[in-house]
Formats: sequence, structure tokens, C-alpha cells
Amino acid sequence: MADIPGIKHFYTKVAGVTHRNDDRSRRQEIIEEECEALVKVTLDHEPDNPHDPNAVKVLLPNGDQIGYLDRRLAGETVRRAARGYRHVAFISAVTGGDEYFDDEGNEKTTTLGVNLVIIVAEPEVSDQDAQRYADEVVIPELQADEQSDAARLLSRNSQQQTSSDHLTPADVIRLTEERNRRPGCAGAVLSVLLALMGLTSAR
Repeated sequence: MADIPGIKHFYTKVAGVTHRNDDRSRRQEIIEEECEALVKVTLDHEPDNPHDPNAVKVLLPNGDQIGYLDRRLAGETVRRAARGYRHVAFISAVTGGDEYFDDEGNEKTTTLGVNLVIIVAEPEVSDQDAQRYADEVVIPELQADEQSDAARLLSRNSQQQTSSDHLTPADVIRLTEERNRRPGCAGAVLSVLLALMGLTSAR
């Protein structure tokens, strides 16, 4: 594991994910269609923002905006950047998207959210060391978390089987649908685990 002085990382949530962008695009649709774990995002200072001159937009590689940093964190980020600190951010997880029924029996879906992991490097840290920290510390940490989530999902569903030691095709389809509501690294891990169990879906 990389032991590099002057560099650290932390987790946070993207704010404003339910709002529309200036071009009227829906951030919820962008998140559903384009976001997945381990995607690198850009933190873009928006000094002319009428509500907060320290506002920091969160942008996907294609420029689509999925929200903002929390106001307090945005202020800290702008102040650090002014002192030469660098910030690298990745999507750590896409949350929500669960289906449920309200009190009147109408089918609903919970709001999608995006969690980030942000790496902060002091000015003297080289780009090579920052990349090595991301490759050797942050990304393996995210992959381990996603693999644990997938393993727990399989374990939970396997324990629910009463008539067989194996998941049925219907179970695989259900697991696949649940995976697809949360795109990202966990989906790939879950696909591998299902393949190792000799299970395939109809997709």
C-alpha cells in the first residue's frame, strides 16, 4: 500500500442531484444512465454562481453535471485550491433507485444519489504520487467495498432458498435487476460471482 505524505482521501455525497441543469436536462436521468462506481469526475469552481461564489460543480467526463459539492466542502476546496492543493474525485457509489409502493398502492422509486471519494494532495505531492495513491489505495478500497456488497447480496438471497441449494433462474433475474438499479463495479463483481455459480440470466 502506498505511504505518501501530504495526501489523503475522504468520502462525501453530491448535493442537488434532484435539480435540473441550466440546459433543462434532468440530473436524475443523467445519474441513472451515465454514473457508475470508479468513474472520475471533475470538480469545477463556478465563481459567477449567483448563490455562492465558492460553488463547485461535479461534472462527468462528457461534461454533464450531476450536482454540486456541499456548500461547506466547496468553500474548503476552493480555499485549498488557491493554495496549490489538488483534488481528484471518483464516484464511489450510486445509491437509491429502489422500488416501493406508497400508502395508496402506487409504485415509486427512491431518489438516486451519488457518493464521491475525493483525494486531496498538498502542493509538493507529484502527479505521479497522486496517481499511485489512487491506484494503490483508493481504487482497491472501493473495489473491496463493492465486492463485499455483492457477496452479502448473494449470501442474503442464497439463505432465503428453502427448496434448493442453488438460486433459481428467477432469483438470478431478480439479482440482475437489483444490480442494474445500482450500476458500477458491484455489477461486474456480481456478474462474475453468478458466472462462477453456473448461473446466467435471460438478459
